Amino acid sequence: MSIPLSIAADHGNTRAVELLLKSGADARIADSHGDLPVMRALARGATGAAALLLPSCGECNQNNKSGNTALMLAAKSGAKAMVSALTANKASLDQRNQLGYTALMLAVQEGHVDVVQALINAGADQSLRNKKREQARDIASALGHTDVMQLLK
Repeated sequence: MSIPLSIAADHGNTRAVELLLKSGADARIADSHGDLPVMRALARGATGAAALLLPSCGECNQNNKSGNTALMLAAKSGAKAMVSALTANKASLDQRNQLGYTALMLAVQEGHVDVVQALINAGADQSLRNKKREQARDIASALGHTDVMQLLK
């Protein structure tokens, strides 16, 4: 495991991430929770560090122990630029976590209108259901996210 790279990602230390990557640190090695360094950065809102790590993690479709992918974490945190970068990098749009949530559902849950639009534009499947049998539109309705509901079929 690349512990220094994961720590730098956690703290959003872009300079340290850059130096570690240049010195050969492997951004494709997950920690004990199954998180890649890019996932750790995204979970903490460190989009600068995540942007540096993205080219080194391939498609970033690996699930952590909660079943979340980098795209799911970016969508949940509202990081539209990272969502766009991940989808352009062929991240799986409709992969599900342990609760059956997709990146779209997580963005809807948090009310991130711009991220929801980006995921729809990228082709996210709005008809999928989570383990509670809810679709993205059901989640938006239950949480009163009317602006998000307008985007969903």
